[in-house]
Amino acid sequence: ISHSMGGLLVLLVKCSVDYHAHSSSS
Repeated sequence: ISHSMGGLLVLLVKCSVDYHAHSSSS
């Protein structure tokens, strides 16, 4: 796996977790 690919994956996961966290809070 390339470095840029790893960064993109981390960003996607972070956004997903943040989205779910906000959904739970609401």
